[in-house]
Amino acid sequence: IYMSIQRWYFARLNNLKYKKGKYLIATVNNERVQLNEFYGKLQKIYNFDDDKAVIVPIEQRLFNEELGHLCYRKFTKKELLPTNGPFVPPYVFFDMEYEEGINKGVIFYMRGPAMVLSYSSKEFNTIITGKDEYLIAMFILNDECGFENEKLGNYFRNTEQASHTSWANVTYEEFPIISTKKPYTKITKAINDEIGKIFGNSQEFLDDSSATILQKKLGKLLLPPEDFGNGVSVINEEKPNKNTGKTRSKPQIKFKGFINGLMKFNVKIKFKPGEKVMFYASIYASGKYSFCEWYSMGFEIPVEFVKFIIEKINYGKKIDKVYEVPFENMDTRTLVSNGEKLISYAPSIDKSGNIYGIVLKNSSNKEIECEYSLLIKPIDLTYSIAIDAEWVQKKAGENE
Repeated sequence: IYMSIQRWYFARLNNLKYKKGKYLIATVNNERVQLNEFYGKLQKIYNFDDDKAVIVPIEQRLFNEELGHLCYRKFTKKELLPTNGPFVPPYVFFDMEYEEGINKGVIFYMRGPAMVLSYSSKEFNTIITGKDEYLIAMFILNDECGFENEKLGNYFRNTEQASHTSWANVTYEEFPIISTKKPYTKITKAINDEIGKIFGNSQEFLDDSSATILQKKLGKLLLPPEDFGNGVSVINEEKPNKNTGKTRSKPQIKFKGFINGLMKFNVKIKFKPGEKVMFYASIYASGKYSFCEWYSMGFEIPVEFVKFIIEKINYGKKIDKVYEVPFENMDTRTLVSNGEKLISYAPSIDKSGNIYGIVLKNSSNKEIECEYSLLIKPIDLTYSIAIDAEWVQKKAGENE
């Protein structure tokens, strides 16, 4: 606990120069937590007090103010030697995996409260330094940058979720201007551009004798960083009706933001008697993958379907009553009103039992307009998640 407090709050801990509120005092078993020599050096960089550190304002043409500051310092092994005790690589203090002899630069970021979000951000270009050199960089967000009442600090606070491990591009109704500008993508690109100007394109050294390193490199090839971390995107698909040759009106899908840590999608649909439509999730990772494809490649599904909520139905009569259906062990069900079948709904399940969507069927003899919500729990926000819609064709001999 003593070390963890320093690891995540070094910038604010006992920092009399902290400018964005009160500085932090922490105790463990009534003993005040003090910064060790290593984290003391990082706090000096944060305070702009290190003469050897470089401070670069990060700007982007879509924003009128600076997005924040990139502060970095390349330490030598000698500079990191403690007064007493043996040398410890900085990766140990950050609780990061590392390969002996491969010194990768560490880039992390934080908002005004000065809590580090992650020391293992994959969005930044990898910089390899010399054998006894260690690059450490931090991005300090300008929380007040934004438009009118929309500020980046508040926006990214919403995207962090309860885990506080990463930022993302997410669409929020209360941030209509910022949401369209994908600020996280702009920030990471601007930082990578600056790093590239300063250090050039460093190449990673691969020791062919190490099976472990090789596996990690192959993993990176399978999951390249492009298109990662772009937040939630919504795709609407329009399928022609094979029976009529005409294009059906596509369902309207809108991402409404986060509610208690869950992604909420609102859907409006109009369909005729007997018609079926499937809503399902896809993943974008340098290509588009359905959940079935993603899972079949051996990767964990990064979201969990939690709840399906029918909010409005109009079939000549209006029903405004809300029907909530949890996805847990959900079988095919039919909504009945006054003895009349209206909508049947069932989960789409892959061979491993994972729910990746829902199928709706108009079980009445009338055209139905329906509004409902899907609540989805994001497990990993580094992937872009899309909700797609697809009309389901009738099987031969299927009862009308």
